[in-house]
Amino acid sequence: MKKVTNNILNLSLAAILATTVSCTNDENVLNEDNSLQLKKQEDTAPTQLMTCGQNAAGKKIYRFTDIVPGGNDINKTQVHKTSGIDDRTCHADYHQKNVTLADGSRKFVGVYKIAAGTQNQSGDSTQPRIERASKTVTGSKKGTFVQIEGYVTIKSVGHQSGHRFNNDQLDMRNTQGTYIIQAKGTHHNKTIGSPDPAILLLVAKPKFKSSGGVDYFKVYREQITKRGGSGTDGRKLLFVADVQPNTRTKILMKNYFKEDNEQWVKVTVGSTSKFLKVPNTKVRIDGRDRFQVGNQAKIRFGAYRVQGGTAEIYWDTMKQTYKQN
Repeated sequence: MKKVTNNILNLSLAAILATTVSCTNDENVLNEDNSLQLKKQEDTAPTQLMTCGQNAAGKKIYRFTDIVPGGNDINKTQVHKTSGIDDRTCHADYHQKNVTLADGSRKFVGVYKIAAGTQNQSGDSTQPRIERASKTVTGSKKGTFVQIEGYVTIKSVGHQSGHRFNNDQLDMRNTQGTYIIQAKGTHHNKTIGSPDPAILLLVAKPKFKSSGGVDYFKVYREQITKRGGSGTDGRKLLFVADVQPNTRTKILMKNYFKEDNEQWVKVTVGSTSKFLKVPNTKVRIDGRDRFQVGNQAKIRFGAYRVQGGTAEIYWDTMKQTYKQN
């Protein structure tokens, strides 16, 4: 179980991370053989959620606890905001290590590891996650954008054995898989949905061999059909690309305004790119027709959702760019 020794310090650090923006381009470069003194992970999921969600003093564990010490964070990108890690699992801390890939090569990666039933936030019913956030760009002027690119290696994703919808991966009720990156952003004239809504998420789902075991992963884009949409009534799944297990794959996500008040999301998986023109949904408010228009763009990456089993996602060679008009 994770322990927080100084809640006041962590709260102050989180506040700084939320308000500080650095536009410097200096990166800490690590050789793959460098050994980091990082916090020890727990590879075994705890059996009791209550003890998982509290420290020794019985206090709720603060979300922003996993800050890599010594400036050796290889996933932070050039923008300081990405240094904060939104940790809502007690299965394992974020850590970095050399891994052997499917082709026999070695790579130094950031590890995001989660397990079903291990969300550590009291009163938080959302799925466990370890994620990082990009800079948030605001307004809806043409040319405003934020972009994250890097390489993902999928070791495992969540899977509910025997779940009734597992045979149809395009059914929104299918809970297989784990989200690896998502575009988010608020909008004017909100009537439904989250106060911090997702617009498009990439989710990796397992394709099993007839003999057992994972053959490969199918990556889908789960995208809204209306602003604030969720579930079968507000989102749909569309196939993007197949990804081999334990194999580095290029990922790019751009959340941007192509024209004034016209928001788009571009995703690239390997050599395949897909685009979403985000709907400006018409709603009725106080007897008048109004449009829900985007006023913000940001991105989160890592590992999010596992409703059965465990997920282990690696990220490396991260880069962030943005423009605020």
